[in-house]
Amino acid sequence: MKKKNVFCFFDGQSLFKQAEDCFGYKKPNYDPLKLTEYIVKLEPNRLLRCLRFYTGIHKASINSSLHIFWTNKLSSLKKIVNAKLGNDGIFIFTREHKYIDEEVFDKKTKQVRIIKKGIEKGTNIRLALDLVEYARKIKYDVAIIFSQDSDLEEAVKDVNDIASEQGRIIKIECAFPFSNNPTASDTYLRGIPNTKWRKIEKDIYDLCLDKNTDKYWLPKPLFNI
Repeated sequence: MKKKNVFCFFDGQSLFKQAEDCFGYKKPNYDPLKLTEYIVKLEPNRLLRCLRFYTGIHKASINSSLHIFWTNKLSSLKKIVNAKLGNDGIFIFTREHKYIDEEVFDKKTKQVRIIKKGIEKGTNIRLALDLVEYARKIKYDVAIIFSQDSDLEEAVKDVNDIASEQGRIIKIECAFPFSNNPTASDTYLRGIPNTKWRKIEKDIYDLCLDKNTDKYWLPKPLFNI
């Protein structure tokens, strides 16, 4: 039986926030490749062809710590996936955050101070465009989206229309951290409409942790992206 080609689309910041809300993790400690391989293997005759990762990233001049962390995490991801799938098996899209001034109350000084709050812009749009483009190019039979952003529903509808035009079946799955914890936001209990939901509970998530997470805070880049 011919294997089904799989493309995985990660919204890096969304996945981190979901895991934080569900499981309490304060760092982006997941390994995208391990999560991908777990979801791909849930059904037989599937072959991972490409892991595509999208994320906003802080400017080094504003938040050097998080800039270093994401630079190292993504460079490591690129190196590992490249070794397994080749140059065409990994794509990383980053865009610098936009910033707004936000007032916060400092409990120590009892004063209100202004901080720069990073806002992610454009990453979901790029993910949606790529989801549609590669369906039209017949690059995948299965798309696994690691995000619960309902804004992607329109792109999902477009992919289904493309599949009908091409006379084939494209399966779209939505994988996301899931918890019955009553403190978790209701937002994180649902996947993208018109997709097959793949709920990642904590025991599975913990099997897919990135063992190098704490090393990514070091200032020396691990690999250029």
